[in-house]
Amino acid sequence: MGLLEKALQFKNELNNRGKETLIDKIIGPAETGMLKDTASEIKENRIDGETRPDRGDTQNADGEPIVYLDDEELKEVDRKSRAFDEDSGLLAEEISAGTKKNAIAERKTPESDERDYDIPDIDIDETDREDVIIPKSPKLRGEFSGGETDASDESLFKGIFSDYMTLVENYRELSKTETIESFFEALSFIIMGQIGVSSSSLLLQDMDNPDKWRIAESRGITIEEADLDFSIYSGILAKVDHHREIIDIDSFKDDETLTDDFYKYISIDARLLIPLVYREELAGVVTIGDKITSELYSDEEKDYLYALGDFAASRLCSILQLNRNARENDSLEKTINYARDLENIYENIGVRPDEENIKQVIRSELRSLGVECFGIFMRSPNFDRYLPVIYEREDYLLYGELDFSIKSKSHFLSFMQEGESPLLIEDIAHSRILSEAFNENQMSHFSIARLYPFRLGGEIPGFIMVNRVADMQRIHEIDFKMKRLSSHIFPLMISIENQSIKSRKYIDNVEVIYKKIDDEIINARNLGIPLTLILFSIKNYKRYYNLYGVDEAKKLLEQFEKTVRIRLSDGDFCVRYDRHKVLLVLPGKDKKFAVPLANAIRNEIVQGFRKKEIQLLLTFLTAEFPDDGNNVYSLMDAID
Repeated sequence: MGLLEKALQFKNELNNRGKETLIDKIIGPAETGMLKDTASEIKENRIDGETRPDRGDTQNADGEPIVYLDDEELKEVDRKSRAFDEDSGLLAEEISAGTKKNAIAERKTPESDERDYDIPDIDIDETDREDVIIPKSPKLRGEFSGGETDASDESLFKGIFSDYMTLVENYRELSKTETIESFFEALSFIIMGQIGVSSSSLLLQDMDNPDKWRIAESRGITIEEADLDFSIYSGILAKVDHHREIIDIDSFKDDETLTDDFYKYISIDARLLIPLVYREELAGVVTIGDKITSELYSDEEKDYLYALGDFAASRLCSILQLNRNARENDSLEKTINYARDLENIYENIGVRPDEENIKQVIRSELRSLGVECFGIFMRSPNFDRYLPVIYEREDYLLYGELDFSIKSKSHFLSFMQEGESPLLIEDIAHSRILSEAFNENQMSHFSIARLYPFRLGGEIPGFIMVNRVADMQRIHEIDFKMKRLSSHIFPLMISIENQSIKSRKYIDNVEVIYKKIDDEIINARNLGIPLTLILFSIKNYKRYYNLYGVDEAKKLLEQFEKTVRIRLSDGDFCVRYDRHKVLLVLPGKDKKFAVPLANAIRNEIVQGFRKKEIQLLLTFLTAEFPDDGNNVYSLMDAID
């Protein structure tokens, strides 16, 4: 069943129940066009204080027939005018008088440069004056030319759609709408009833991506491509925005530069693009397909679409603004509520800032959100893996029993470097990313996989993973709170970790360094490239310290660091290995590269700290993988 058939069925059902539809009230262009009276030919015959033509005349000066309304007909027009809805803000008496005037109004020939319009005086209450839209005159007449427009151009419309009763009815119907869906439902029904089109769609700006426009609503056609979008800065839509006039898509079918864009509009059955402009803002674009009669759109029909678009744009802007306000209010309310929740979290943690209390507070917060299975992961001190530090008390995934961890160089962590939070893994059962990090038993407990990474300077110190929730309808609330929780909880946990380090009685930094070097050796072995270590040693550092003091010794080490860092390339790194030793790690470099580099560093340091009392003694040794050793311990034995 087509769009018109559905409309007709709906109309008949309402008529059978004794109700009227918009179609029953609207007087279309064809009906109003039958009134061929010419004011200049009216003879003196006054009735009720108005001039009326002589019944003896049947034609005007141009040979066109004059249509007369007798007393009963005028009374019927007056009765219907008075029955007009009083809430519309129009006075029935004035509408009646205006209707009578229109019945005998002059219709000039198309060759006339100017037209007089007998517009009914409409008295509007001052309190409602801002809500009444008087349709503007159309911009251009005829097909889209693609060039610049000029207000003085001869192609400007000389006419205006003069059926004001129809426009008032249209405005009343649109003014009742409160949502985008109901607005477009009314607008498409109006266009269909007045003109008769095969389909229509509404293009609106994407609220999340203002550069893109998407199809918000459509009628009479099924649009299969959900991600179909249009750019406001290029293509046909940019021309609509620039010229603000009705565009016929067929005018671009031979334009090779717009071929792809042309077929986009063809795919949504668009023939005319109607801009909805309000206060210089392009609020939306309505597309309509071909007429169901297969005829071309007439100038009068385009004139009507211009007038309809004027006050439709006003209503659309109001609805869009209400939506924006509602969205902002909702976001503000969520932010306020979360700020309160966050304050409670901090207060509860501040009472006893230890690891066990933090776990208890976080578990309680997530349980209140309906999160049933989760894991909060922190990067290990040697940066090689991520460890689960907080998870649900039931430990569904056996994080505690399995001594579970995720390698830093896994695809799972690489995936988290991309995109914005939350990151979603859709096909859980067949995900290679998940199967690399989790076993089958763990993945059997996953109903969802949502990741909330905490990013800091290009690094990921930690992340939250949610695997099951009690109510998916709360997922947007969970996303909102988890993103903000990750941005607050991880800095707090890092701070507590640093405090814990200060209180430790045993700190092993050498193992951290060795682990990092070992990871680079494994990577070099996989890639089939060399790796070279350079160990610098200041042999008389102790004597230099005794002669010049702690400040000068500190300057020496700081300058050493700067000299080395500016010569390191991406992937290289260095560490202070001992009180007077500095170790350089150069993945992908062999001794032929490393020895000249070491000599240049040594010469610069020695020349920069030459003293009368002491000559700085700086030496270096090198070891290359795999020639001098195949692991970190054998390489270090060769140089240390």
